[in-house]
Amino acid sequence: MALRRAVIMLSLALAGLALFGCPGSRKSTSAGSVSERPGVVRGDKVLVDAYLFDMKVRDRKSRRTVRMDIYFADTIALITGRAYLGKGVGRGVWRPDSALFYFPTENEYYAGRLDRISDAGCLEDGPLQSSLSALFSGDIERVRLIEGLTVTQESDRRFEAELILGNCPGPLKLTFDTPGGAGRFYLKKFEYRGKDGKSVIKAKRRTIRLAREFDLRRFNLDIPGDALRLDW
Repeated sequence: MALRRAVIMLSLALAGLALFGCPGSRKSTSAGSVSERPGVVRGDKVLVDAYLFDMKVRDRKSRRTVRMDIYFADTIALITGRAYLGKGVGRGVWRPDSALFYFPTENEYYAGRLDRISDAGCLEDGPLQSSLSALFSGDIERVRLIEGLTVTQESDRRFEAELILGNCPGPLKLTFDTPGGAGRFYLKKFEYRGKDGKSVIKAKRRTIRLAREFDLRRFNLDIPGDALRLDW
């Protein structure tokens, strides 16, 4: 279904962070060192902050539980999602100016900005593509500067905010904490509710590993020649 797949794509994108309940049709915790920041390259390795989220996804006809891994390296991020019981969901790579996602079960892919990833159109001109780096940076001052973000609660150990995503009907709720110690805030939870007030996406971080070495080649995403491009 177009809606379900769009919701999952948005979830993966946050990487994966813009979520909505609008219908449409488709055309086709352990903490490491915080002294080193993600993105540093060491030969064929790059330092990443590795997140694992447990996420619940709802659309009009079904509910799914998805595991989402995000490997963030400042100017590139690998996002993988899979449903429990082993069924594949998708895999994607985010860069500052574009994103690429592949869905092996359907043999379909999406290439373009995250702001244009839905058929509903409510994300267009929103901050999704540009905000991803700040959301996973650990730098709360960068988070504050995201367009459309309003701080709702703040302390030395917790930071909560709401993010308006283009013309989508409600804000994305964000919660950050300090697993690596005071001073750096990492995304802990996010939730988006539809017009009916029910959660469309609800996710909570299970683990985070900071400044871990990661193979650069894993950021390569091969799309089969016979895969269909998703277009709205």
